[in-house]
Amino acid sequence: MNSEALRAGVLQIYELRSFPLFKTISDLELKTLTGRSTRRSFERGERLYAEGDRCPGIWLVAAGTVHLQSSDSDGRVHTVRRCKPGDVMALNSAIDGRECPTTAIAQEHSEVDPKIRTSR
Repeated sequence: MNSEALRAGVLQIYELRSFPLFKTISDLELKTLTGRSTRRSFERGERLYAEGDRCPGIWLVAAGTVHLQSSDSDGRVHTVRRCKPGDVMALNSAIDGRECPTTAIAQEHSEVDPKIRTSR
């Protein structure tokens, strides 16, 4: 592994460690997670995932704001949560393999680490 790749790996572990969910996980486990994660950018109004999609894993908000929205039986859309840096999205669905119960929409330029895949 070259020094640039090594620095990138250490930085990813450091960034994950900043999320409360990962504070007590070992460096080896975090290294495994970072190998499964690719940071993505979304612009205002872009959809990250949709209600009813198969949940691919845990989504971590690294920058920006993401609203989680749900539709009621009349088709009205409601914001059920506002996610900011450090928040985790789709955790319960990722753990038990359910479909995403909400649609995630970027409210400004946002960066997330999606698809920290869960085993199924």
